[in-house]
Amino acid sequence: MKITIFGDSITNGFGMDEGGSSNILARLIEKKKSGVEVVLHGMNGDDTYGALLRLKYVVEEAADLNFVFFGANDASPYHLIRPWEFQEN
Repeated sequence: MKITIFGDSITNGFGMDEGGSSNILARLIEKKKSGVEVVLHGMNGDDTYGALLRLKYVVEEAADLNFVFFGANDASPYHLIRPWEFQEN
């Protein structure tokens, strides 16, 4: 079984030790359940426009389960993404 975790710095674990929260979660899952591979696709500062550009790499993983989290950076005043653009992305 393959799992992907796709998102922004919250999924990447920005500012955390041990490679971030997703890395900690991935290693715990792999340790507890043999035959499970967790592939991380979190990127600090990413928004839904960046996600659209990176989505093909996540799709290529052909994972059985995908966790997706975006929105924190889209809501930031530094990204200038309007709510309707977020919804469309």
